[in-house]
Amino acid sequence: MISHYIDIAVDDHLDATSLFARLIYRIHGYCKTRQDAQLAIDLPNWQPPQKMMAAKAGNTLRVLGTDASLGDLLLKTGFMQFLIEGGIAFMGVRKIPDHTRRFARVSRNYRIERYTQLLADHTQIHFDRVDESDIPAHIKEVAGETNMAPALLFTMERLMQTLHADKKSSVAMRMQSESTGKPFTMNLGRETVEKCEAVAGHFSTYGFSVEGACVPSW
Repeated sequence: MISHYIDIAVDDHLDATSLFARLIYRIHGYCKTRQDAQLAIDLPNWQPPQKMMAAKAGNTLRVLGTDASLGDLLLKTGFMQFLIEGGIAFMGVRKIPDHTRRFARVSRNYRIERYTQLLADHTQIHFDRVDESDIPAHIKEVAGETNMAPALLFTMERLMQTLHADKKSSVAMRMQSESTGKPFTMNLGRETVEKCEAVAGHFSTYGFSVEGACVPSW
């Protein structure tokens, strides 16, 4: 059960997103070997997207879990040594404040990866349910010039619009696969909620929310 937390703060001159990705990777390694030590993360200073700017992770990574699991993470995995050697400010394990009334979810946006794959290979796109009357005239015109089905082009345009909106509201973190050693990108989103029935829910080995699980936020 989540009862304690650690806050890790990054100075403005450092690349917080890249640093957090490296820390989350270490959390992943720890949780994979300790299935009983479920940890969760939050980005309490998350900056939502603005008109001309995408979302930002903020300068604080919060790791939540039990007192024992957070202590093990700090002392038995090289996590604390990594922070100290990097000159990164962090507080010790602390109890979650009793007055917290809000909750947050940090989760991975798999839709970005899926839509990117579809747009790269449009043979996978299903467009047979598109109503002909919904397709704008300019789409039909371009489709005729490119010898492409209007319904397919219309569906691709909607996918691109959704993909752009999703990317703007997410933060991309470059990670390294343990199994292949190759880099990949995880797109994270954060939302705050007033009520949460899944505080003791499930979190991935990266600390991300699964099936609506959330953490206290303050």
